[in-house]
Amino acid sequence: MDNAFAFKHAIPRSGVAQPSGVGMADGKQICSGAVTECTAPVRLLFDGAACSICFNLIASLHAPVVLGLPWLELHNPQINWRSRSFRFDNSCSSY
Repeated sequence: MDNAFAFKHAIPRSGVAQPSGVGMADGKQICSGAVTECTAPVRLLFDGAACSICFNLIASLHAPVVLGLPWLELHNPQINWRSRSFRFDNSCSSY
């Protein structure tokens, strides 16, 4: 999640135990540096299913929220690239 977005929406944050880098789809690391903070669990609704997600906080110029590959692999949503939408076959669990 973008730092500025979290601040704007007063989302609680905390430090991470072990700072880590964030890799992009092309294998490169983001240039804003290691993740040193994350959010408290944020409750989201996807296709009627509730999820609680703790987001890593980064500086992002392109998107306020990004679902990472580990989350996508865990929940395995059906993605429709033409409509830019996704849905779940089963209920969403916390991550």
